[in-house]
Amino acid sequence: MDEPGDPAAACKPASPATPLVSPAGSVGVSVAYDKLRLVVYDFTITLIVLAAINAVLVSWATAVDTATTNALARALGATPRQVASGLALAQSIPAAIAAAIGEPLGLAIYLAARAAAGDNATSQPGLFLIIAVPAILLLTIATTLIPVRRAARQPVVAALRGDS
Repeated sequence: MDEPGDPAAACKPASPATPLVSPAGSVGVSVAYDKLRLVVYDFTITLIVLAAINAVLVSWATAVDTATTNALARALGATPRQVASGLALAQSIPAAIAAAIGEPLGLAIYLAARAAAGDNATSQPGLFLIIAVPAILLLTIATTLIPVRRAARQPVVAALRGDS
């Protein structure tokens, strides 16, 4: 019998461990795997928020950097809407290229990680893959509209003078 102060007794489980069952019904999914999945989800959400903040800051910097050029375009007859559309399109082209390249690469990394972990399931996040690229483009355009519209509505004379 183990003594009350025995450190070896503290390391022994009190009862046999019961296997955990995943939502799919397979036995053997550990608590660590579930915690890791939550960490990955949290990390993904954090990256999405940081990407949105980055899109706003980059579009703001682009609008400030191109203020003189946009003022010249407006002085020659371009409307604020045309200037804002051009700047938003300039931001969405790199986002489209990044999404088109990043989606297949991300899927390849995802499948390679599952294969390395010994997971033989071939399920993929199907619907997400279909809507990811258009959603990224819409979010990029939506996050760039606020700074771009503000820059496009700046008076032409003030923009040419360098006033902000």
